[in-house]
Amino acid sequence: MADPRHPARTDAPRPPLWTRQFVLVGVTYFFVAMIFYSLMTAMAAYAALRFGADDAQAGLVVGAFVLGAVVTRVTTTPAATAWGRGRVLRAALVLYVLTSAAYLWADTLPALVAVRFLNGMCFGAAGTVLATAVQAIVPPTRRSEGTGWFSTAMTIAGAAGPVLAFQLAEGPGPDALFLACTGFTTAALLVSLLLRVPEDTRTGRFRLHRAAVFSPEAAPVAVVAMVAGFAYGGILAFLGGYASGQGLDPSLPGLFFVLFAVGTIAGRAVVGPLHDRRGDNAVVYPILAGLAVSYVILALWPGSAGMLVAGAVLGLSYGPGISVFQTIAAQVVPASSVGVAMGTYFLLLDLGTGLGPVVLGLLVAAAGVPAMYLACAGLVASLAGYYALVHGRREIARRPSA
Repeated sequence: MADPRHPARTDAPRPPLWTRQFVLVGVTYFFVAMIFYSLMTAMAAYAALRFGADDAQAGLVVGAFVLGAVVTRVTTTPAATAWGRGRVLRAALVLYVLTSAAYLWADTLPALVAVRFLNGMCFGAAGTVLATAVQAIVPPTRRSEGTGWFSTAMTIAGAAGPVLAFQLAEGPGPDALFLACTGFTTAALLVSLLLRVPEDTRTGRFRLHRAAVFSPEAAPVAVVAMVAGFAYGGILAFLGGYASGQGLDPSLPGLFFVLFAVGTIAGRAVVGPLHDRRGDNAVVYPILAGLAVSYVILALWPGSAGMLVAGAVLGLSYGPGISVFQTIAAQVVPASSVGVAMGTYFLLLDLGTGLGPVVLGLLVAAAGVPAMYLACAGLVASLAGYYALVHGRREIARRPSA
């Protein structure tokens, strides 16, 4: 009997991907993600300059946002089951607007950490609903390709956000950046009003139990994404300071993220269809190798050229990797459990990305940024063995979905 999670290959024309709803969910996700990337890359320097924060405190300011997202990754799926995805999404976006504006009034370091945490909770709730909705919008036979293009909205934000952050922080100042972020959250709310969010049956009751918030089937591959996100947190938090410490051009971190975005878009254009046709293992191992290489380049090739090459290599690997791991997490569960699987996936991804700046900040303080990036390279390389153990040896990892 055919596995409904992995439709059999047919010669029928492929169903359309670029529908109106697919575009709307991607645009909403772009505006949601702009806050994440604009502030993640600017907050460490802002905390140091405004409040005299040291490396560990700056890491906490950066990571508080993602740790807040972890909380709502746990609660959003049962909330959506109770009251509907659309209602939860719009409520989260209204609060996203308010907490983005609250940066303007955070005048102490503890207040800034609190705003970051609350802002991250809104990001986590909105992102979970959108990531679940897109799995219902894209055709099953184009799931990896569709997930990759959906995630490209975050990639574009990953290029535009840091550039905007560096330009506004160095020019008009941090308040202009916070106003811009409030504008982005408002835009996300307005676009979401046009989106018809696919719904499951509403229960009317909020029940927080393990089966509703955590998927054991999706967790093993989500751990791969968590560790990759942990290492990536070291880039988001400390790349700007690393460039500044080398006396490099202040615009270089922005160019790094531009090349990261270009590499991600190019990588997803190839990796998504290849994943659908060749299966998980054909793309996961090269992705992990590319990730390790990018951190080695950052650590051992100082200067502008090394940083830019590392950005491109990281884009070609981390960018497609996050959407590939997300697709695997959706494929290992029945369709009725995709929402829980997506919550689990992003819960662990956010946990890794949030803890990365905090833990790696301690390593930076003790041993320096190059040593931290070398440690990240070793950590990412070890994922190949872990992945083979928990998923790569299974038949499903070699099975195409298209």
